[in-house]
Amino acid sequence: MAITHRSYSDEVYLIVKSKIIEGKLEFGSRLHIGELAEELGVSSTPVREALNRLAASGLAEITPHKGVFVVDPSEEDVRELCDARLCLELHMAEAVIQNATPEQIDKLRWFTDESLETPSTCGFHDYYAQISGNRVLQRLFGQVQGTLTVLFGKAIRKSELVYYAAQHLEEEKQIVQAIAAQDVNDLREAIKLHLQNLEEFLLTAKVAKVDGPSSPIERSVEGSNSKGLIFQSQSE
Repeated sequence: MAITHRSYSDEVYLIVKSKIIEGKLEFGSRLHIGELAEELGVSSTPVREALNRLAASGLAEITPHKGVFVVDPSEEDVRELCDARLCLELHMAEAVIQNATPEQIDKLRWFTDESLETPSTCGFHDYYAQISGNRVLQRLFGQVQGTLTVLFGKAIRKSELVYYAAQHLEEEKQIVQAIAAQDVNDLREAIKLHLQNLEEFLLTAKVAKVDGPSSPIERSVEGSNSKGLIFQSQSE
């Protein structure tokens, strides 16, 4: 798959991100810089840059002296990520109601369209965060949401769990309704219900590994260098 447009770094990032979200790269699998560079027809530099972005987005982990790996969340990570996203979305609620234009509300409704192939826990909530207008919160939200997006995609592909798709969309419609009505209390209640059910769904789907002595998030924080970046000396 040769790269033919956009900046090399951006394109590598989008290609690998897509493979992770679609489950083409398994949780915990190593992302080899040299192999990716050869596959995509680029040098190692844009691959390193892309992997740094994936780590910042919560989709990969950088382990010094070992390499870069697709995120491998534990059940405790699921609980903590859902709790973090709940805190962020609740905090954004008032700003979202104040800022949302009719056009933005219509776009949120579009994300809840049942005719879409599969519901997405990514686009709707990323756009919600964007409407808040707080760029710092958006960056924090993006890191939390990255891992949840991978987990959600893996869970929703399980045929015995397709029932959740309709419920997921209905809960998002309630969020949009509260925004359109400019009712911050209803919005916060809808968000709480949505995140509670998402956490239960992900844990029931058993897409995260059983908790161990140290979660991947903890290992990433404890073992990372001060900036969490891949250095030129790292093995490819």
